[in-house]
Amino acid sequence: MDVQVGGTSYRVDVRRDGHEWIVSLDGRTCRVDARRLAGGWSLLIGPEAAGASGARRSYDVAFDAGSHGVRVHVDGVPVPVSFPGAQRRTRRHGAGAPTGSGQQVVAAPMPGRVVKVLVAPGDAVADRQAVAVLEAMKMQNDVRVARAGRVAEVRAIEGALVEAGAVLVLADAETRSES
Repeated sequence: MDVQVGGTSYRVDVRRDGHEWIVSLDGRTCRVDARRLAGGWSLLIGPEAAGASGARRSYDVAFDAGSHGVRVHVDGVPVPVSFPGAQRRTRRHGAGAPTGSGQQVVAAPMPGRVVKVLVAPGDAVADRQAVAVLEAMKMQNDVRVARAGRVAEVRAIEGALVEAGAVLVLADAETRSES
């Protein structure tokens, strides 16, 4: 994903490796152990390879929503962060966006953690029905289909961190028969 921090753009790639994360920032890779705290997160950041020599540094990180993106507090210092690619993806493939093939894509409208998956493949869904709950910036948000149909595929996994635009559910459009 693309991230803008203080006016500078970065390419960030994140993948899970056991209980830690491998984070690449513009090609520089490190290993991150993230622990949830009452007021945010504690990050222990070190070299890429497990067991490699090199100092690991600890950071306390908290998030809050601002009018122009997310404000990240790193060790108490506020840093403005935005996700320029996320707005474009969300507009193009936002929650419940039709794909043109009779299928709608239900995507995460923002980065966050999947708290609950509310549907399973084969379930019928009504217009604007919630299909998942996403936690972002300490707020829980229902993610909804745009129109009635049947769940074709569930890609969301409870507890998983997702980026904006990540596909959570695919649903086939309801077919209405004329009598």
